[in-house]
Amino acid sequence: MSAPDNLNSLIELASNVADSFSAVLYVADPAKKTLKLRASISLSSDLDTESSFPFGKGAIGRVAQTMEPILLEKIGDAPELLIPYKEPVEIRGFLAMPVGRTELFGVLALDTKEPFGFNAKLEKIMSGFADQMALRLNYEKEVLAGGEEEVFPYNDAVHFINALSGSQSPATIADRLTHLPKTLLEYDAAAAVLFDKPGAPGRAVSHRGWEGPVSEYEIHMGRGAAGSCAKNQTPLLIENPPGRKSVLFAEHEKLGAFPSRLVVPAVRDGRLFAVLAYASKSRQGMTQRSLSRASLIAALAASVLESAEANRRSEYEKNIDSITRLPNHRFLSEYRYSIEKELLERRRPLHLTMVRLKNLPFIYESYGVEMGDKLLCQVASILSRTAPSPKNIFKYTDSSFLILLAKGNSGDVDHLETRLKMVFEENAVIVEGKPVSLSVGLGSSSYPEDGKTLGELIGTCWARTKQQVKVLP
Repeated sequence: MSAPDNLNSLIELASNVADSFSAVLYVADPAKKTLKLRASISLSSDLDTESSFPFGKGAIGRVAQTMEPILLEKIGDAPELLIPYKEPVEIRGFLAMPVGRTELFGVLALDTKEPFGFNAKLEKIMSGFADQMALRLNYEKEVLAGGEEEVFPYNDAVHFINALSGSQSPATIADRLTHLPKTLLEYDAAAAVLFDKPGAPGRAVSHRGWEGPVSEYEIHMGRGAAGSCAKNQTPLLIENPPGRKSVLFAEHEKLGAFPSRLVVPAVRDGRLFAVLAYASKSRQGMTQRSLSRASLIAALAASVLESAEANRRSEYEKNIDSITRLPNHRFLSEYRYSIEKELLERRRPLHLTMVRLKNLPFIYESYGVEMGDKLLCQVASILSRTAPSPKNIFKYTDSSFLILLAKGNSGDVDHLETRLKMVFEENAVIVEGKPVSLSVGLGSSSYPEDGKTLGELIGTCWARTKQQVKVLP
């Protein structure tokens, strides 16, 4: 497949992911300081495929000049020169980014007719495509200088990119990275080392082909080839001469005979997500071409891992109360089946205590939102200190907390309710130096006496919170 077809495939894939109206790659001519359309896909037959831009002209030219992306989520009546059409087209959103990080190869531009169709998250994903286009254009540049052309297996690459982009769990992503199509990269052993926290050691979440227990190795920054790659965020091609051994993952490793190896970092905006390692039993098995292809794969992997991490954070935040940072009702609903299977179906003890702040709306009205939020945090702290471990505390509703005790007996839950009464009756709740008058309701239930399901037990607790606890003003 020729180079233009490769770039057209990337443009088509980027357009599908972004759901754009048009997607265009403009290639830079540094000598003339101009941009000319190289590859495009559009839902309009009026796209101006003969268009070109001088550096600095319009949004596309400014991206080439500043090497900074431009995201316009709302176009309005702005007269900026975006992607040009032969006939007027109503565009609502626009995104353009440089193709190349240190050297400008071109500009990737996309637009949409949908309001707020583009956002910062999409910008990060598209920058991964821009990186791949830069690698391809750089390779073309090297090929022209060297006089040879590579037949790139782009159909296999597109299928792999689709599969990798659809993965969400780090384990699945790592597994795909160690099962590359042989047409993309020839190797005899592979490992995907993930780094969960900046500066912390990494571990091979997925590996194949090595003789030793690679998943047991800790990969430390600066130690061995993988650690050096992680620390410096620079790919390495390693060729071991006969009789000489180099460390790839950890000292005293047992990997087998792989005289040719490479490691590449998966990095996004300076954040290291992974190091990919590939090795060959042939001394010339890993080449500069192998390193370039592995770097292309690593750039995509970083974008996918970043997206998966963002999704996990988003899901976590949905399950956490924003004020108290306790698991909320949504968390309890999502894990209800596993709780019932683990505790109720296996006839294990389960005791619940609910704490309702009956006059919480009045407190918010009388003292303000800031005081009400601080009160909730203080009550959460009181419950955490008072309830015995092991325990789970949930922010069940806007004005109630639920304490789950998975050990002990009904006497323990009675004791907890008594202790809570004493805490609220004998200690004034002070927020910012002011005593706050609370109306507290307590209710408890135990399995199986008060219900056979989690819903029944919670319902019993709720009904029993009608009893009143007097709180010191």
